[in-house]
Amino acid sequence: MGTRIAVLGLTAAYPLTYEPNGWDIHLITDVLPGLLAELRGQYDYLILLSHLGITMDKYLANEFKELNLIIGSHTHHLLENGLVVNQSMLAAAGKWGRYIGDIRLEFDVNHQLVQQQVNTVKTADLQTLPGDAKEIAGYVERGEALLAHEHVATLPASYAAKKNRDGRRAPCNCPNRWNKLSYFKHGIIRATVTARTINNERLAPRLTTSDACCSG
Repeated sequence: MGTRIAVLGLTAAYPLTYEPNGWDIHLITDVLPGLLAELRGQYDYLILLSHLGITMDKYLANEFKELNLIIGSHTHHLLENGLVVNQSMLAAAGKWGRYIGDIRLEFDVNHQLVQQQVNTVKTADLQTLPGDAKEIAGYVERGEALLAHEHVATLPASYAAKKNRDGRRAPCNCPNRWNKLSYFKHGIIRATVTARTINNERLAPRLTTSDACCSG
C-alpha cells in the first residue's frame, strides 16, 4: 500500500452570499473535529486547503495536532519558505499569480514523513519562451468562448452604476438586499448594464482590480 494523503478544505463564511444559494454555514470548531474523527486511521499525512486567512491557520495549527500541512489563502499572505506552527507546516503563495508554490514531501518505507520543503518562485523570474504569448492568447480566446455560452440573466431594463460626487464609481464593501443589481466575482462589483442578455463573457471584462472588493 502506498502512502495515504488526506485532503480537507475549509473556507470563510459569507452569509449574505452563501445562504441565497442554499449553502449551510457551520462553525469550523463544530465541523473540523468531526471530519478529523471520520478520517482517523485512514491517512498517513493530512493536508488542509484553507481559505480562512493566516490568523485562523495559525489558530488551527495550535488547536489541531492532526493537521500536517495547511495551504493557506484569503489574506493573500506570502510565506516564501513556509512557516512551522506547532506541528504544522503553513504554506502560502501570495496573490494574483505573482508566485508559484512548490511543496515537496518525502516519506520513508513506513509512510512516515522524513522531509518536507516549502518554496515559492516568482513568476516574473521564470524564463519566457517564444511561443508563450500565442499560447496565452489561445487560453484567453478559449475561455471567452466558454464563458459566452454560460447564460446568467436577461435584463428587461438598463441599470446605472452608483457613483460618487467626483464621478468615480462608489465602493461596495458588501452585498445588501437593497442593491438593484449586483454581480459577484472576486467580491462585489456594481456596473452600468443595459437591457440585454447577460452571459459570463460580458461580465468578465468588467472585472478589474480597481472595481473589485476583493476578499479572497
